[in-house]
Amino acid sequence: MAPPTGSAAAGPRAGRAAAVAVTLAVALVPAAGYAGWWTVTPGDCAVLTPAVGVWRADGVHPELRGRCAALRPGDTVVAVAPGGYTVRRDGTLRAVAEPAVPGRWGEALAAGWSALLFVLSLAVLAGYALVRGRGRDPAAAALAVLAAGLLGSTVVTVLGLPAAALGTGGQWLFLFAVQVVYTVAWSGLVAFTLLFPAPSRPRRGTLAAVYAVPLAVLAAAAALLPGPVGSPGWVGGMIVVQSALTVAALATGLAIGTRRFRRADRDGVAGRQLRWIGAGGWTASALVLAGWFVPALITGAPLLPASWLGLPGLALVVALAVALLRLTLFDLDVVLRRTMVYAALTVAVVALYLVVVTVSAAGLPGSATGPVAVAGAVAVALLVNPLRLLLHRAVGRAFYGDRDDPATALRRLGGHLAATPANVLPVAAADVVAALRVPFARIEVLRGGGDPVHVAVAGTEPAGVALWSEPLRHGGEVVGALVVAPREVGERPGPADRALLADLAGRLAPAARVLALDMDLQRSRERLVLAREEERRALRRALHDEIGPSVAALGLRAETARRLLRAGAPDVDSELDRLRREATDAAGVLRRLAYDLRPPALDELGLAGAIREQARRLEPLEVDVGIDPADGLPAAVEVAAYRIVVEAMTNAARHGGRRCRVHVAREGDALDVRVDDDGPGFTDGFRAGVGITSIRERAGELGGRCTLDAAPGGGARVAVTVPLRGPS
Repeated sequence: MAPPTGSAAAGPRAGRAAAVAVTLAVALVPAAGYAGWWTVTPGDCAVLTPAVGVWRADGVHPELRGRCAALRPGDTVVAVAPGGYTVRRDGTLRAVAEPAVPGRWGEALAAGWSALLFVLSLAVLAGYALVRGRGRDPAAAALAVLAAGLLGSTVVTVLGLPAAALGTGGQWLFLFAVQVVYTVAWSGLVAFTLLFPAPSRPRRGTLAAVYAVPLAVLAAAAALLPGPVGSPGWVGGMIVVQSALTVAALATGLAIGTRRFRRADRDGVAGRQLRWIGAGGWTASALVLAGWFVPALITGAPLLPASWLGLPGLALVVALAVALLRLTLFDLDVVLRRTMVYAALTVAVVALYLVVVTVSAAGLPGSATGPVAVAGAVAVALLVNPLRLLLHRAVGRAFYGDRDDPATALRRLGGHLAATPANVLPVAAADVVAALRVPFARIEVLRGGGDPVHVAVAGTEPAGVALWSEPLRHGGEVVGALVVAPREVGERPGPADRALLADLAGRLAPAARVLALDMDLQRSRERLVLAREEERRALRRALHDEIGPSVAALGLRAETARRLLRAGAPDVDSELDRLRREATDAAGVLRRLAYDLRPPALDELGLAGAIREQARRLEPLEVDVGIDPADGLPAAVEVAAYRIVVEAMTNAARHGGRRCRVHVAREGDALDVRVDDDGPGFTDGFRAGVGITSIRERAGELGGRCTLDAAPGGGARVAVTVPLRGPS
């Protein structure tokens, strides 16, 4: 389907641009208006933030910034009075006066500067992506909604609501920003996961539902929650509902992103973009855990100031920037591996230090802080390097498999080679995929003719990717190849990859050799059965079509001659001549059939004489026949030796050889046959033809072996060893 052009394409873009503009205005204009109102509105040290613990049914529990004249931590404000508050303190109500505090921007920025830095960075990135795509990228539009919503709600949250403004219009502007705008922001996150890296083509109305459903839930909660609208208890209930919507949006976005990552091509652009975002999320989460949540869990207080909590989010912004704008700027796997190692190491070191310090402090006097700190530092110093190595191996195994631990890969592969002989190579291919963490592996075995056969495949071969290949060598001979796909597009195998590939190929080569021999044996058996059937068919045809009619004709000629002889006819001699000729032809056919079954020269001249007779027919080829006493050979061995030598001499004459030497001798329980010539020999890229293949098959039928090599002084050598007792 062709993309829309002209006004058809401009319509959706214009509609999307208008929707984004309206959303950005709804998110940012109230925040700007609130900031202006907050600046000109008198306030004191009591500030209300959108936290559940602040808004309760019995009143509000304000955050106290700076020095307060009358308010104390733990006070519950139940009413606002001119120039002060009615508070519940120690179970009693009392009126307190709290003067206005000038210069409140300083306290607000000191409390939330890192969160503002994070959302501002995200907003700049989203704005640049939106402008760069000229409004045509729906994912950039969704990211802009997310960033604008977070920016608007964060500005309002950092400023806070002056406690003295309870019940005024400023409270409703505050609630709109931290409830409605914040909810729209997380809806933008869900939309972004649906649209990035490439739109998943959601059904019509899905994106509208992503934004509309949370707002509808928020509106229903506003109508159904108990208490007067705007009261502290009602606001606390709305914060709980909004927090649940935020958790649901985060879980939904994570689920969609995980599903899309699993379906994306690992080596494609989409897979790499999602992995960058995952790396940023991992780093940010690890830093938050190490700096705030883990220490708070162990000691009851965070390790770093709460005002720094937004800084880890910058890692996510950087990852988003690379995924959106500069995907190929860095080596992704190196960045991911080091990021994951050192982020996890940071969490582990912080947790270890705090545990040691807490345990040590429990057994020492309260003033002995020096020894406690020293104990924690010593524990970290002793364990940080082993922890780093352990994490490095764990993350390396996740990214590169057993590349850094080849002994494990070889041990696992060896166990499978020993335990599953019937289905060894497919299991071995899966082992290679697991050992190298590659998406695809193939094991090729060379058949007798030199043709590669794909005997085992694991994974899916990526299209248009240059594969890595390692030959399988056994006894100095290449018997196959181990072929794998790179982990990343364009990745080249490093020394560690090559070393592990070579080790795996060395373990696989014997199994590949056995399989190649089995395949050759099976093909030889098939050819033997076919050859025997062809011989039987030819013998039947000769007997039926030649010998049968000839013998029948002889009987008819003999009967005709007998009648002519009785009648005294003069042409009886000519009839007898025809009878003789037909008998001679029939005898020739019988001799030919007998030769095909077993050369008569072997019985008449012996093996040496039969070979010499055949050599004379190959002149001008000079043949030197050297045969040790070879009497008493089994008939099958004698015929095989004769035909092997004849085929080798014929090959020498056919390929330009001028001299040939034949050597046949007994060697223990075997017969050695060797034919050397001075021809061109076996050149690089040699592939066996019909002659060499028939020699191999004749040797294999009797359990022998055939080797091809260079003859001394140049040329080719065909060496065959055949057992005299037959194949075992």
